[in-house]
Amino acid sequence: LDEGGFLLVLGATSVGKSYLLLQMAYNIATGTPFLGHEVTRAYRTGFLQAELGEAGQRQRVDKIGRNFDPENPPLFINTTSSLYLDDSKGLRELTSSIMEHKIEVLFLDPMRCYYRGNENDTQDIQKIYGAIQVIKDVHHVAVVMSHHIRKPGKDGIMPGQYEARGSTVITDRPDTTILLSLPAYSSITGLVL
Repeated sequence: LDEGGFLLVLGATSVGKSYLLLQMAYNIATGTPFLGHEVTRAYRTGFLQAELGEAGQRQRVDKIGRNFDPENPPLFINTTSSLYLDDSKGLRELTSSIMEHKIEVLFLDPMRCYYRGNENDTQDIQKIYGAIQVIKDVHHVAVVMSHHIRKPGKDGIMPGQYEARGSTVITDRPDTTILLSLPAYSSITGLVL
């Protein structure tokens, strides 16, 4: 993730995208290595999630945040269910929060919760990506976002990184895309396939 870059993390439901993002956010906020990669310094980090209620998000944070100082947490974490980046009001609210908290890296989990349009419609996706471009270019904030992939086919084979749910433009705009998947496990042979 470059300063001012855009990283998209794709994966199936319940593969661990949110936990990976929380761990990454924690390491970026504290300037500690993430998965063996050096983080050059501590960055002011914001984490917005809209998938769970506050209690569910608290459980996730507690699993990752055993090292958080409760008086001075390294992350600005917020649960929201009404912030839409496909309209100017939502973008104004978010950029105001970015400036107030001096955010340098912003996590959005998951993408689907931050727009009201159709994920299969390229023009609708362009609206949220236009907002992300403003966040990156005007406010110089790196953005990390999660999104779901299509469900496995009837043969059980997981889709690849260019099979994100929705419009193909979803994987065209990020600087980097990471695909998370769990290995298929055969209970008969005990082998990872």
